[in-house]
Amino acid sequence: MDMQNTPVDTRKEKRNAILITIAVVVVAACVIGLVVYNNLADSGYFMRRTVAAQSENFTVNGSVMTYYFYTNYSQYASTFAQMGLNTSYSLKSQYADEENGITWFDYMATLTQSYVGELLALCEAAKANGVELTADDQAYIDASLDAMEEAAKEYGYSLNAYLIAMFGGGVKEQDVRAGMELSALSSKYYAQFYSGLSYTDAEYEAYYEVNKSSFLNVDLITCTVRQNDFIATDENGNPIGNITAAAAEAKEYAASIAAADSAEAFRNAVLAYNTDVVGLSADEAEMVLAAGTITGMTATPGNTASDWAFSAKKGETKVVDASGGATYDVYYLVKAAYRNEDPTRNVRHLLLSTDTYGAEAESAAKTIYAEWEATGFDLDTFAALVYNFSEDTGSVQTGGLYENVSQGEMVTEFDAWLFDSSRKEGDTGIVNTTYGTHIMYYAGEAGPAWKNAARTALEDEDYTALIEQYAGSIGFDQNVIYQINA
Repeated sequence: MDMQNTPVDTRKEKRNAILITIAVVVVAACVIGLVVYNNLADSGYFMRRTVAAQSENFTVNGSVMTYYFYTNYSQYASTFAQMGLNTSYSLKSQYADEENGITWFDYMATLTQSYVGELLALCEAAKANGVELTADDQAYIDASLDAMEEAAKEYGYSLNAYLIAMFGGGVKEQDVRAGMELSALSSKYYAQFYSGLSYTDAEYEAYYEVNKSSFLNVDLITCTVRQNDFIATDENGNPIGNITAAAAEAKEYAASIAAADSAEAFRNAVLAYNTDVVGLSADEAEMVLAAGTITGMTATPGNTASDWAFSAKKGETKVVDASGGATYDVYYLVKAAYRNEDPTRNVRHLLLSTDTYGAEAESAAKTIYAEWEATGFDLDTFAALVYNFSEDTGSVQTGGLYENVSQGEMVTEFDAWLFDSSRKEGDTGIVNTTYGTHIMYYAGEAGPAWKNAARTALEDEDYTALIEQYAGSIGFDQNVIYQINA
């Protein structure tokens, strides 16, 4: 439940201030009352005295809810912008789903409410199990607020003015602290809960038997033969051949590919089609073949390839008329339904993104790596470096650790380093990827892929049950939430 604190667009705040000023001028008879009201609203006076969310033992007032709203929004804003949101304008004035009358504010409020509901359930679980924040936990919060104050000074703001820019009008240090304390308590119990989960081999096997279809995989090669590849064209590329004859020829060619008696023969037939008929270069044909080679397909009911593959035997082929003679899909089953016993691996990493460091990411990574190397690659030092520098928010709190990673799960260069056949536990390195530069530490091999998938599923079930157990007393006041200025 990591939350990244990022300043929001202050142009919206300026616009709202202008609108308030206009209202005060127009309603001149009430000028004194409006000035007082707006000053109190800006200070968070009213929101701080409302209850936006509440459970049996914990309360989130309107100002703290605003803090949570903007903290979550900061993580989604760039994504929403790609989906059509204009971040310079009010979320309440723009529709995420106009047909159903759902504004971007409605959408964001729903996400925040879900987040706060989960957070309060974890806090209730923490209280029920005697988990409290320690002096070290409070020191962490103090340090976070000190860092915000230093950032505020750099911009020439007081801390509270800076917090308003980050989290909206009325949010002050006391609100951010209260929000951080609830987040810290929930995160602490979350980590404790997961660390206490364990399952026996018998439980893994039992879960597998009940949910077998979710764990089985198949490997196959696919190819699409198109009638258009068999139609003659004029010098301008316009078809001049007979479509019916071309469809028949495409069907016959698909059948010839399907006649392959081995995976190698099938691959060669696909390559021949793409070079001899389609006219691709050898390299291009290899790329098309690679794209059509599917490893570890899971069952997807209603998908033609999946439905066939999970009922076929190794070495069988199938031709499917995919569009009334226009295209024919050809399948070859390389490996029938199997349980993935491939080992997974554990890895720690520290990411310096190209978005932040640009071309200097690798140079900066080498400097940090040298600092770590000077400690004899001490893992406590690495965790501290991750906390101070890593831009992968998903692994900062775990010291950069990702467990049970399957081959092919990570970006190509990262994956190649992690699954290098010569890799030994304790290996370190620097890897450049499309995301930036990673400082790597190989933490060793883990269990088979299927068992780790079963563990994740069992953990998810237990976590869902935990949230449901403690969510009963949680309630929200939609009127207060809608008063958030966004």
